[in-house]
Amino acid sequence: MEIFGDGGGDWDEEAQRAAAAEALAAIERRVDRLLEFLDVPLDSVDSRPELSERVLHWLSRGSLIHAIKAYREETGVGLKEAKEAVEGTGTATPTVRIARKLDAVLERLGVPAAGDVDGDGDDAPDDPLAGETVDSLLTQDRVMEAIKLYRQQTGAGLADAKWAVEERRRELRGPGG
Repeated sequence: MEIFGDGGGDWDEEAQRAAAAEALAAIERRVDRLLEFLDVPLDSVDSRPELSERVLHWLSRGSLIHAIKAYREETGVGLKEAKEAVEGTGTATPTVRIARKLDAVLERLGVPAAGDVDGDGDDAPDDPLAGETVDSLLTQDRVMEAIKLYRQQTGAGLADAKWAVEERRRELRGPGG
């Protein structure tokens, strides 16, 4: 039983790719019209990705995998696109180009960035752990939050952060605690 199509058989992968490419091209043409309508020159939309402080941090530490993961979380692109963007290889894929153009449209319209939920210009809500210390969280038995804060402050992985926080917790409790 055929679920999709007109009864003429299954689409092959090449036909599916061609249809998807045409759909993306049509979307990009519409976004280009928006840019033109808003007087945003097409050449002002940088074709190179701008890497965030977080991605640059991981690159400076030599952690390409963490940098790619951070880029994917921030942009929502796929693994291949993120790898190309972070490594600086290849040309921008249609989805990356469209995303950049839509960002330019939103910026021109004064719409805050997708992650700028509190309107302060950064991509994150105000940190609920701001002003806290690992020790203060541990004295309140907020172990999970202490691990999260430790990871934010040190860049440690989950296992290392858990071990370090548990060690500190034992130290704070003292002998017999």
